[in-house]
Amino acid sequence: MNMISRGFTLIEVLIASFIMFISLAAFTLVFRTTILSSEKAELNVSSAAYTTLIISKITFDLKNSHSLNEKSGSGELMGRHYQWQARVKETAKPPARYFGNSLSQAEHQAKLWQVKLEVKVNGKNSDFLYEEITW
Repeated sequence: MNMISRGFTLIEVLIASFIMFISLAAFTLVFRTTILSSEKAELNVSSAAYTTLIISKITFDLKNSHSLNEKSGSGELMGRHYQWQARVKETAKPPARYFGNSLSQAEHQAKLWQVKLEVKVNGKNSDFLYEEITW
């Protein structure tokens, strides 16, 4: 009896299929993790850019509040709702300077503000605490 075997046996097909499915599962997991990481990084970069714009607006508001020791505000910028509170931590006059032969003292006060900022994006809150100086 001469049997010439052509093709694959059932065991070989099952083993090859098992290896292929494990490889596809690993690839899918890596691909999904990469997509999620990319979306998270994009959100962080976007939030950082908008937070910088929000901080610039807060700085402008603080520079225009010469007689106040506390200030707060809120707003929305490109779908990002924010609230902030600031209080004066310290005040001081700038050091005296010489102009020619005379010593001159500035009349304005420099204020060191402590600012608490809360930014809400897509239901997630980000809290920031920083210091700002104005004069």
